Amino acid sequence: MLEVYVTAGCLGCVRARELVAHLRRTRPGAAAETIDLDWLPPEARPAGLVGTPTYRLGGRVRWLGNPSTEELLAAWDEEVG
Repeated sequence: MLEVYVTAGCLGCVRARELVAHLRRTRPGAAAETIDLDWLPPEARPAGLVGTPTYRLGGRVRWLGNPSTEELLAAWDEEVG
């Protein structure tokens, strides 16, 4: 599962949304979710979340900021086997 945390005012979050859409197009059925922190109560936010965009893959923080398209796809393929 890929979880990408974003906010409305985050310039890099536009690219994060594009990367999630690309992952879904190139890896049909990919369990990937964009989570808008503007709509999430503070108590529901994961511990240790310090900025956006933040990518969690397999339950752990993988990137603070956007990876390249190639890095994201390679990490996804490695994670799901």
